[in-house]
Amino acid sequence: KRVLIIGGSGGCGALGVQMAKAMGAAHVTATCSAKNVEKVREHGADEVIDYNSQEIPREPPFDCIYDTVTSPDDANYSGLQRTHLAKGGKYAQINGSVGDWLKYGMAKNPIGRMFCSSTMLLTNHSTADLTRIARFVDDGAVRPQVQEVLPFSAAGVMRAFELLQGRRATGKLVFAIGA
Repeated sequence: KRVLIIGGSGGCGALGVQMAKAMGAAHVTATCSAKNVEKVREHGADEVIDYNSQEIPREPPFDCIYDTVTSPDDANYSGLQRTHLAKGGKYAQINGSVGDWLKYGMAKNPIGRMFCSSTMLLTNHSTADLTRIARFVDDGAVRPQVQEVLPFSAAGVMRAFELLQGRRATGKLVFAIGA
C-alpha cells in the first residue's frame, strides 16, 4: 500500500508516518517544509516532499491519504482525494471545518445520503488497538515526538496555544503536572 501523510513533521504527522510503516505500508510519502525534510526521513518516510517547492506526485495514486494540515486556519488539501487517491482508497482528515460537520450530519440520514457521501471517523478504540500501538512503541517502530514539556500553569497553557496556533509544531506538547 502507498500512503501520503500531509504534514509529516508535526506531532500527528510524525506518528502517522511511523504508524503507516509499522502497519506494513510499502511506501510512505510525506510533506513538510525544507527545514524538516531530514526529520521526516528519520521517522521512516520513503519520500519527502517540500510543500514550498515541490508538487505531490499524482502517479501512482495513493491508497491512503492522512491529512493533518487542512483546517479553516490553514491550507486546504482535501482536493487531493479527487486527484491523488486510488479508487477505493481512504482519505482521513484530522481537522474539520463547520462544513465537514454539516456534511457528516447530512450523510447520517437517508435523504441526506442522496446528496452527500461524506463520512466522519470518530474514534472507537479498543483494548486490542491500544495493545497493538503499545507493542509498536515497545518494539521501537513508533517513537512519540515531544517538542516541548511545559508547566501546567496559565503561562504554560498560553505558550502551548501560541505554538499550536503557529501551525509549525514539530512534536507533541506535554504538560508537567505537579512538577
